[in-house]
Amino acid sequence: MTITKKTFTNIDQDLNCSRLYDIGQYLKQLRIYEGFTQHEAASRSGISRNCLQNAEHGHNITILTIFKLIDFYDLSASELFTYLE
Repeated sequence: MTITKKTFTNIDQDLNCSRLYDIGQYLKQLRIYEGFTQHEAASRSGISRNCLQNAEHGHNITILTIFKLIDFYDLSASELFTYLE
């Protein structure tokens, strides 16, 4: 196998997708643990249900969404990202 810049780009993209998925799963677990439906968590955190659903699936998570959710769940950013290590 010849390793090219494209190979590393694909590896980086796969790793980033995996990390986003992991963040989403962690957020979903927090929501379920706290006993909230998606609708309740979205409403109380100030985001749309669709945005929360996308975040929990690791799709299109914006930094603003992350900040709103860590505030809602009373986390720090370091707590959320430590989970990924």
